[in-house]
Amino acid sequence: MLCVSISPKHAESSLQIMESYLHKQQLTDVTLIAGNKRIPAHRLVLSAGSEYFAAMFTSSLRESTQNEIELMDVDGDALWALVLYCYTGCIELQEDSVETLLTTACLLQMNPVIKVCCQFLVKQLHPSN
Repeated sequence: MLCVSISPKHAESSLQIMESYLHKQQLTDVTLIAGNKRIPAHRLVLSAGSEYFAAMFTSSLRESTQNEIELMDVDGDALWALVLYCYTGCIELQEDSVETLLTTACLLQMNPVIKVCCQFLVKQLHPSN
C-alpha cells in the first residue's frame, strides 16, 4: 500500500473544523456538566485528549451511553479550558487559576497539561511564597 500525503496539515485542519462545530454546538454527542456550566462536546475529541474520557467512553461504564455527564467537584471554567485544549492543543495559564486547572487536569489524566501547569508553578516559586 502506498500512502501519498495530500495535505500535510490534515489533522490540524480537521481539529479546527471540529472546534468550529463545538462553538456552534453541531454534531456534539455529550454534554459535560460541572457546577452550573454545561459543555456540549464530541466524545471522540475528548477521548483523544484525555485518558479519563477515553476510559469512560470506550468501556461498559454507564457514562459511555449517557447524553449528559455530571462531573462532581469540578470547576466549570477549568473544565471548559481543558475541553478547548482537546480541540486546540493550547491552554491559557494564569496565576489565579492554574492550581484549579492542574487539579482538574490530574482528574482527567491530561499529562501534557499537568506538565505545563507544574512548570508554570515552579517558575512562580519565590522565597516569599
